[in-house]
Amino acid sequence: MRKISLLVVVAVLLVACGGGEEATTSTAEAVKIPIEDVFHEFMSCKDTTSDKLGCKTYPAKALCGVYEITDFVDPNVPTNYVEINEIINVINASGYWGLLGDADDQEVLDQAQQYANTGVAVIAVNTKKEHGNVAIILPGEQSPSGSWGGLNCPNSASFFMKGHKNSYIHKGLNYAWKKPKDIQIFARD
Repeated sequence: MRKISLLVVVAVLLVACGGGEEATTSTAEAVKIPIEDVFHEFMSCKDTTSDKLGCKTYPAKALCGVYEITDFVDPNVPTNYVEINEIINVINASGYWGLLGDADDQEVLDQAQQYANTGVAVIAVNTKKEHGNVAIILPGEQSPSGSWGGLNCPNSASFFMKGHKNSYIHKGLNYAWKKPKDIQIFARD
């Protein structure tokens, strides 16, 4: 019974991450969406929408799109993505994600960039804040950061809910947080 339920949930998630397109469980798969497209949609949402709550799903949409995964599709509304403050809960509950370590460890940062470069989904989160920022580690090159004590930071993207004009894509992880303290990095198995 549990296997059947799990298969149904997986099928629903696969269909949902395909956006509004019609799909069947036999042909559905996660859809690759360029990070630039999601970023521009997010900025437009924040600039023009009076309902800012709808903008909180763009980090999850970016994760699903960049890495072609369905982990962050809202199970209660399969055509929607979870809000930013639910991402860490999904990571902790999924069983697919593992902690690489703290962002103040160069080996962890190196591993995060290596994983992202091979197509593994990687995310950085301030786990000490209930409604903190989330950064997506993107394929690319690391860059040194003086504010992070000379650490080489992975390429990343971050969608800020407050101060959205500071949101970015293709910059070092140090652009998401001033210091690496309390930042943890997770990778999808």
